[in-house]
Amino acid sequence: MFDLTETLDDLRCRPLAWLHAERIRLRDERRRLHLRELAVTRILDERGAIDDTLAAADGIDPRDVRATLETARALESLPHLAAAAADGRLSPGQLHAAAQLADPTTDAEWAERAPRCAPADLACEARTRRVPTADDTRRRFEARSLRYWWSDRTGMLEGRFALPDLLGAEFESVVQQITERMRPARGQPWEPHDRRAADALVALARRARGDSTTLAEGIVPKVLVTVALSRSTRTISPRLRNAVLARTGRCAWPGCPVRHGLELHHLVPVSHGGPTVAANLAPVCAPHHRRLVPHGTLALVGNPARVDGLRPVRDTETHPDSGPAP
Repeated sequence: MFDLTETLDDLRCRPLAWLHAERIRLRDERRRLHLRELAVTRILDERGAIDDTLAAADGIDPRDVRATLETARALESLPHLAAAAADGRLSPGQLHAAAQLADPTTDAEWAERAPRCAPADLACEARTRRVPTADDTRRRFEARSLRYWWSDRTGMLEGRFALPDLLGAEFESVVQQITERMRPARGQPWEPHDRRAADALVALARRARGDSTTLAEGIVPKVLVTVALSRSTRTISPRLRNAVLARTGRCAWPGCPVRHGLELHHLVPVSHGGPTVAANLAPVCAPHHRRLVPHGTLALVGNPARVDGLRPVRDTETHPDSGPAP
């Protein structure tokens, strides 16, 4: 029987550099074994030996089995992605999302880009590129739901809901606008976003009841389809802000998952001659914004329209005349 205590005692005697190297070796080997599993899955699929019973046998969700099967099928025509996975450069999450994004003409491009992207960012990019069919739209609409109940354990009203496509975007737009109105008093911290979102639902209910003092008063849905805007002043208009936020919907700092309370950052600061146009703006969370020029020592450079388009660098790389960053 495997003795974890004995293994831990052995590892505690190893130097730190060895432990880091061993972790990387095991990570890369795990990724290569995952690719091997995908190859085996593809052959089993060809022989009609894959079904949802595998989920119970492997102790995983049937959706994971289907996702594995989709990736296994796609990789057969994506040799560059498969090679990147074999080299240990792609995690399973990155590989699955990149396999949805790539086709034979963009295979080499995504094999190069995907290792630099967080799995969540790649998955978001895949969702934005997926064009739903009429049947997809109908099925999503028919699956809309709202359920709520009183919890005996907490004494609170709890629930869950699912909204399709434009209905979901409309709801998200309204709730986001209300939460942004809930600014704290000067010097006070912000309430967590989930609490403000709960207050936004209450505000919507009160407005429906006829309460004209609610924060939801005057809010209208804002759902963007296509926008092309440009400004040459420091002021960011609501339309330009919404256009920039609609591009990725999250903090532009690589790997940052924050999607709420975002601020717009001028990639080239206005004080350095940067214009207030969509191509020079990127959404960032407040902690990362404080690290960026002109107040911080770092700059985001690259293409803000791409999921992996921006990277942080020392300010001297973008503005050599600004002097060395402290």
